[in-house]
Amino acid sequence: PIFCKDANRRYTFVNQALPRLLGLREDYLIGKTAEEIFDADSAALINELDDRTFNGEMVNEIRAFKINDREFIFNPIQVPLEIKDGKVVSISGIVRDITDIINAQNEKLNLEVQLRRSQKIESIGIFSGGIAHDFNNLLYVISGNTELLLQTAVPGAKDLLNNILNAVQRGSDLVKQLLTFSRKSETNLQTIH
Repeated sequence: PIFCKDANRRYTFVNQALPRLLGLREDYLIGKTAEEIFDADSAALINELDDRTFNGEMVNEIRAFKINDREFIFNPIQVPLEIKDGKVVSISGIVRDITDIINAQNEKLNLEVQLRRSQKIESIGIFSGGIAHDFNNLLYVISGNTELLLQTAVPGAKDLLNNILNAVQRGSDLVKQLLTFSRKSETNLQTIH
């Protein structure tokens, strides 16, 4: 879209792309101001850009607009067009619709965040699986030696050794949970009453 405005901020020229973007007729735009075409927020934003351009500034920004209840991201570029007696009396500009580009970039960033998150979870799973296997090997040694001691233990010591075996069993259950988390073990679902 290309446009020109006079000192009263009325559109004096628009190409076919601008009315097509707005869903309006070309002849409807000519002679109108932003307040007569857009909602109050968009008109205020357009007027702010026009103020700067009428003060001699070249404007090149990225701004969000809402047109016909649809969100757009535009790159308006505006320049003074005609200057009389040191004062800008008309401006011209183009409006690039970069909504799809920005949305694609945002989607790419979201996918990258999701990928990093899944890689972290996978790393934690691999790490926990390695720890679980090492811990399981230690539990086998403790369990085996405790069972050997139980065969020759005096009655008072048997209670202590059984406590060790119970702790080994709880540790073994924990290893199973870690292996399930790391996806290195088959999940055996059970109903809990």
